[in-house]
Amino acid sequence: MPSTQEVRIISGHYKGRKLTIKDPAVKPTPDRVRETLFSWLGPIVQNSNILDLFAGSGVLGIEALSRGGKHLTLIDSSTNVYRRLEQQIESIGICNYTNLCTDSIELISSKNKKDSFDIIFIDPPYGTYDLLEIIALLYENGWASNMGLL
Repeated sequence: MPSTQEVRIISGHYKGRKLTIKDPAVKPTPDRVRETLFSWLGPIVQNSNILDLFAGSGVLGIEALSRGGKHLTLIDSSTNVYRRLEQQIESIGICNYTNLCTDSIELISSKNKKDSFDIIFIDPPYGTYDLLEIIALLYENGWASNMGLL
């Protein structure tokens, strides 16, 4: 596996911008998968509040923001990933985001004191978390809106 990968934003305001991934543990969602995902989401993305748990490359959340999302919150526990996301988001010129370096499970285990999220991307490292537990925490603690898509 190469030490550096690139993934591009495929549509919207930031179309064609590239994100560079230098961490071999970060495996970005491929273009084809994102194209299919966002074909399904369509206009739902417009003006949505987006949460990207286990953000990694950040490409899912940034793609959603590029397609008209209102605000993006990125969560990743890796300091290196957090710093890289800050650099890339700044270089793209994105302003409507929050980037947090914290444990996703720890965060969603507490009550959300802000607006809930309309779209939540959950892409944890393979085999490390119970997805049903994550989904339960998101709803129990007010992270996911009643009509939220996970």
